[in-house]
Order: sequence, then C-alpha cells, then structure tokens
Amino acid sequence: MISKKLLITLLALFGLGLKAQVGLNCQFVPGLQLGAVTVKSDNSKIGEYKAAAGLPVFMLDRLKNKWYAQLDMNGLYYSVTQYNKSQRSKGDSTKYAKTEGGLCAGRIGYGFGKSETMRVGPNLNIGYMMSNINGNKRSFEGMPMYWNFGGGVFFYQKIGTKIRAMAKVGYEKYSNKKASSDIATLKGSGTYFEATVAYNIYQKYGVAVMPALYSKKFTYNYNGETTETKTKVKSVVLRIGFTKFF
Repeated sequence: MISKKLLITLLALFGLGLKAQVGLNCQFVPGLQLGAVTVKSDNSKIGEYKAAAGLPVFMLDRLKNKWYAQLDMNGLYYSVTQYNKSQRSKGDSTKYAKTEGGLCAGRIGYGFGKSETMRVGPNLNIGYMMSNINGNKRSFEGMPMYWNFGGGVFFYQKIGTKIRAMAKVGYEKYSNKKASSDIATLKGSGTYFEATVAYNIYQKYGVAVMPALYSKKFTYNYNGETTETKTKVKSVVLRIGFTKFF
C-alpha cells in the first residue's frame, strides 16, 4: 500500500500543478535570426571580417511560475542545416560559415516574486559552444568548440493582458585545451544581454521577438604559434519565434 506520507506528497504536487502559472515559453524553432557577427583578430592570418548572423535558429527560452530555463543549440542547428554555396559551386556567395552559438548550451534559474506579474532571480549557465574565430568556410571542418560556464540574472514582467517581457544579462568563461585542429589552449570570457518581448495573438499563443547582444574575447595559440592570438567577437541579432503564455 502507498504510505500516507507519499500520498500526501503526491497530492501536494498535483495541487501545485493546478495553481495559476506565471510565465511564457518562447520557441525560436522554427525561428528566424537577423543581425551581424563581427570578428576582430590581432593575427594577420585571420584578420577581421563581418558576416550576417545565421538565419535559422534553435533556441527555447522558458519561464514557468518560478523556474527559468534556456536551451541554445543555434550553432549545431546552423551547422547541420546550412551549406555554403561557395563550397559546392564556383561562386563565392558565402565567404564564411555563419556559425555562432551553442552545440548544446543551457541555463537554469529560479525567480523570486509573490505576484503573478513579476519574477527576478539568478541563473547558472553551462554548455558546449562554437564560434567561427578562424575564418572557416565550412562548419565542423576545424571549427573551434569550447565549454562555457557562468551565470546571470533574469527579470520577468507581465504588462497588461497581451504583453509579457523578459530581460537577461550575464557573464561567462570559455575554455578548451584543444578547441579545433588549429586552435589550442583556448580561453576567454564574454557577456550577454537578451530582451524578450512576447505578444498574445490568440488564446495563449502569440509571437516573440528577442533582440540580443553578445560580446566575447578569446585568447589561444593558433596553428602551433607560440605567440597567443587575441580575438574579439561581437554579435548583434534579432530573433523571431512563437510563444505560449502560462
């Protein structure tokens, strides 16, 4: 027989599930991303370049009641769905692979606030990411990959009955002893800012937009060189996707 304590616990959990929920679930898959990525390196073999941000994205951004979570697989999704035309034809319509984001990176956080209109709290970040910091023309062919660890804070606000918004800011550290075939002992750090605005269209469903700014700094040994290479990556993007209100 089920013990009384277990039964009471199950009933309590079920009761929590019936409570009015706070938050939103933004799905940027299928989704679109517009913007630009700028790379500046002090190594003349890499140089400086700018490319449009990868158009397809794969990101889930969710707050439900107290818990906040995000899954970023933008780098992986771009890499397996896009092929540079310059690699398959004589033309050079795409000069660089537009790979920037997570292979599988995530955040988990907990929000404080008693009302149904506001939450604010900390989050932890961990994952595995990709950045085109060596001028590659094809993803996964020598593309640098690295671990990210960090944290931040998020703020959620319900505005009337149609609009809900979130702001997220944080700091991360990057590292990998062997990031790719020509990049070793990679380390670095970065900051991010994301502002999500969701608008209800029908019942609990609507659209979401996420303007975001990412700034990263990397230091690494390039192609066996003893002198360290320093590279800065700045991404300014706007993501468009779907949302569900809780």
